[in-house]
Amino acid sequence: LHIPDAVDDGTADDALVCPITQQLMKEPAISTATGRTYERSSIVQWVREHHRDPLDRDRPMTENEIVPNLAVRQLIESFVTNHPQYTPEPTAPMASTPEPTAQPAVNSGGDELAQVCPLC
Repeated sequence: LHIPDAVDDGTADDALVCPITQQLMKEPAISTATGRTYERSSIVQWVREHHRDPLDRDRPMTENEIVPNLAVRQLIESFVTNHPQYTPEPTAPMASTPEPTAQPAVNSGGDELAQVCPLC
């Protein structure tokens, strides 16, 4: 999903904004265990680095729990389309859930996600 840079996501409903990035989601993905929705790339990176739910740090989380959230994607497309001053580009089909890596990711110490995550 292409979100034009000029779209003011500050007026978007909280359900359309990733709790990790605090930005309008482009590829929303939901945790099947918690029902929470995140930007796919952000939650996958978080899980690979921390192996925990970002909003409930006591709860383990795996990539297998992350699936596309088509309903939220439609809401985001509608939000972007309803800003008549912008013309969103056509959207690509939603990517399938990536296969988990065989080995856990190693945090190199440069935790970029923690730098943008207000919860970290």
